[in-house]
Amino acid sequence: MCGQFAVSPAAMRSVRMKMASYDGSLQMFVNAPKDVDMRRLGFMRWLGEQCKLEHGTGGPSAGPFAAQPETGPTATYSAVA
Repeated sequence: MCGQFAVSPAAMRSVRMKMASYDGSLQMFVNAPKDVDMRRLGFMRWLGEQCKLEHGTGGPSAGPFAAQPETGPTATYSAVA
């Protein structure tokens, strides 16, 4: 068996799945869009505001994924310097 490799069916399935995501017109692999994980997004925002990332935030939250301010007696607001 010199020069031959035994490949498991699971490994072959994995390779076929990866090749199925290749777009020849773009000449690159593409991934299907995923839902936005709001908890992760909020955590990343918090890390940026706490200076725990390589760079700070670029400004206040904006856009379709910006968290809406809480209303009611439990809302807390802090000034950002």
